[in-house]
Amino acid sequence: MDATEGVVLVLNDLVARVVFVATLLALSASCGPSTDTGAHPESRCEALNACLCGSPVCHGPAPVLGLDQVVVPSPGFPSEAVSQVAHNNLDIIHFRGRLFFAYRTAPSHFASPETFLYVVSTADHATWRYEGAFFEGSDLREPRFMEINDTLYLYYARLGADRFAFEPGVSRRSIYRGPGDWSEAEDVFEPGFIPWRFKAHGDAVIMIGY
Repeated sequence: MDATEGVVLVLNDLVARVVFVATLLALSASCGPSTDTGAHPESRCEALNACLCGSPVCHGPAPVLGLDQVVVPSPGFPSEAVSQVAHNNLDIIHFRGRLFFAYRTAPSHFASPETFLYVVSTADHATWRYEGAFFEGSDLREPRFMEINDTLYLYYARLGADRFAFEPGVSRRSIYRGPGDWSEAEDVFEPGFIPWRFKAHGDAVIMIGY
């Protein structure tokens, strides 16, 4: 394996699997309570399958997995996004016809004052546009996009620089203003709280964190 870790975007990412399982559970519940609590597991699976195939999930062609694609580092990546050894802590979102991708790069997976968060975007999954970088002389992790009312926000966590300690500091937020242009990051939430996932629901936003 190359010494440089590569970030691979694949559909069977942990988050995708969690969302898929949650979807199955929700659809199963929408079928109504089972009247046969002693049914064999295979029978319950068949009932769930019938429920799914009567839902919009079964409309249209079935999804097909393509080959894994190494995104960073890659020839189509902008030169402004300088790779270090480690690439991790990523998030993606579709916004205004482009796929936005935020990720952390540092000398290692451990905390480091040399950490950068980069944001890039693409319309074809082949060539990428540089959208900006965040550097604060401390460890930065957990970039999380949130879009509501056609406004894109980027949240991230600023932690300490001790590679052997977990030092949650503060959550930061920046607003996308255009290609390569972000508002100055500001502190949000209580110190030590780190957002994990956002979900827009109408004009409201649901958030979980730790």
